[in-house]
Amino acid sequence: IGEISIPENEPGSSIMPGSSPLKKELSMQKGYQISFFTEQSRRKDGRPMGNWILETAKSLGIPGATLFPAAEGYGRDGWLKSASFFESGEQSVEVRVAVTEADAERLIERIRSENLGVFCVKTPIEFGIL
Repeated sequence: IGEISIPENEPGSSIMPGSSPLKKELSMQKGYQISFFTEQSRRKDGRPMGNWILETAKSLGIPGATLFPAAEGYGRDGWLKSASFFESGEQSVEVRVAVTEADAERLIERIRSENLGVFCVKTPIEFGIL
């Protein structure tokens, strides 16, 4: 079996952990993790509310957002929502983003301006790419 040669300037070329010449200092940013909670059956402009929030974040230039479907949950109305076969339209969803303070303000203001009535959690965080 022959050997595989990896050029020195390529990621993964280093055998010893942490000795890569491409290693850069990680700069963590301060910002917020924002979670919006809604139901799959809620709509905005003909689209599911969670997808609308996701698309709105993207249109504002926010670099990433994730939509999470929930197995079960309940909200202000106290009714248990489930992702079971018989109640698939009542599935709870969460849209989560990690953003700078400026992006957090823009996104929250945009959502607020639509009077959607979605529940929101804003948590201070530090984030970056490792």
